[in-house]
Amino acid sequence: MPDPFFTVVIPTYNRAHSIRVALDSVLAQTFTDFEVVVVDDGSKDDTASVVREMTDPRIRYYYKDNGERAAARNYGVAQANGRYVNFLDSDDEFYPNHLQAAFDFLSGKSIEVCHFGYDVKDPNGKVLRVVKSVDSINRQIVGGNVLSCNGVFAKREVLQKHGFNEDRSLSSLEDWELWIRLCSRFTFHHVALVTSTVRDHDQRSVVAGSREAIERKVDLLIQYATGDEGNRAYFGNRISRIVASAHTYAALHLRMAGAPRVASWRHLGKGLRACPLELFRRRTMVILLMLLGIK
Repeated sequence: MPDPFFTVVIPTYNRAHSIRVALDSVLAQTFTDFEVVVVDDGSKDDTASVVREMTDPRIRYYYKDNGERAAARNYGVAQANGRYVNFLDSDDEFYPNHLQAAFDFLSGKSIEVCHFGYDVKDPNGKVLRVVKSVDSINRQIVGGNVLSCNGVFAKREVLQKHGFNEDRSLSSLEDWELWIRLCSRFTFHHVALVTSTVRDHDQRSVVAGSREAIERKVDLLIQYATGDEGNRAYFGNRISRIVASAHTYAALHLRMAGAPRVASWRHLGKGLRACPLELFRRRTMVILLMLLGIK
């Protein structure tokens, strides 16, 4: 059989309660030329039995020792046969038109990487926000990660060469670090069409972590992003925006984690010194309100 047009890589860890819904959303696609690679990153629950109950031959299941999502995604890419690879977190969902819309956009074109819009819902299904249009990802990416992994499609060979950074201490910022590298090397296209949904809940790694873990991963993001030769050549002086945004990310998440205010003030100060224009971002206003006890 010829190779499929898409490989959907689903990294998962202890998501027996949600992975069936995620897989059902892939199997419900109106476009059918795809395979699904499920990478079980060392689950201790019934994830394996849930996946194996699903007998669709397009699903392939792999178990590996725990290495965090970056390693699981890279492992999935290594197993992929599709022309393009797409990711789906095992607690999220595709809308039925997700792959058809991507095929319509990518077919017959020479596009290395693109992104589709998405929405964010709470555990009860209420829409919290919609990210439909992202103007000039190549410019905006220095100001923070506005993309969803679920919305990214990339040529298989691109991801084989430029994979996720597997440093465990970077976890939850590994996707932003990769998007920065891809932007410095390719045109990152965007399609203003919402085709997937992200579930917002307390267990998502982006909202979890100790003070030490938050500060460590921010330091690593800055180190990896500014140390990459391709990034420095492409972004030039704009690389200071990455530093500024990383520090305000730290300031916000430290306050959300209940860390002492002084830690947030310190990172906010570092961010503003790296790029004074960071003062005028909505995130900075939220941080100031939180630090002043107004929000």
